[in-house]
Amino acid sequence: MENEKPLPIELIEEYIEDWNFSPPYFIVHPKNKLVDVLIMEQHRTFLTGEPLSWFFIATANIIPPEKMNGKAENLYRTLKMNECELEWKGLIRKRPVFKPFKGLTEFIKRSGLPIKVRHDISSILNKNLKLIELIKKLRPNRIIITLYSSTLKHRKRREREFLPWMEEEPGLNDLFMEALEFYKKPSEITFVIFSEKTFTFPIVQLSKSKCKFAFTQMFNLLTEISRTLRESVNLQKVKC
Repeated sequence: MENEKPLPIELIEEYIEDWNFSPPYFIVHPKNKLVDVLIMEQHRTFLTGEPLSWFFIATANIIPPEKMNGKAENLYRTLKMNECELEWKGLIRKRPVFKPFKGLTEFIKRSGLPIKVRHDISSILNKNLKLIELIKKLRPNRIIITLYSSTLKHRKRREREFLPWMEEEPGLNDLFMEALEFYKKPSEITFVIFSEKTFTFPIVQLSKSKCKFAFTQMFNLLTEISRTLRESVNLQKVKC
């Protein structure tokens, strides 16, 4: 039917203020303002080539460009050193733990700057029992929390620039140089929360209730992370 909504949008419809589809991205503006923008994209798995994985990217702007000043620039650099990712620990009963983002270690090494990894945010997230329970129920493949770090010189403002800078990414040097330039003179403070969830079959072949549970849980998980990040900054739990 002409007015029928795409399945990913239908699954989280009650949380959406407005949305649009810019192939291959579903771009969502949630009703709650904890997440500014949510981008969803279907991905094919490497081994089978089937569209089993979904990427979710949520952004949370803390300080917009027009409010940046010297103090905000220092805050950005502090938060940058707090970038983190999810790791599952344990042999039999694996538990979710946030640890420093592996790309951050490489960034520090290549930058040559006298900076070091910090654990403020990962520690705060690990103490959030509501968040940990959401993660245990959904069991996402990955969660990576970074700072928006693009100068926009090399690519359009699309999903690609929100993907975290990682060692295996193509165009590594361009991404690193952008991140380094942005670190030295940041123009905004925006958290970028990336997560991935892989299903056993394409979602159109799964029960709607199962898909709705997964997409709703993912939305709630990203919202809870965003809420925690915003509160951590606003309550000055992360010190410059």
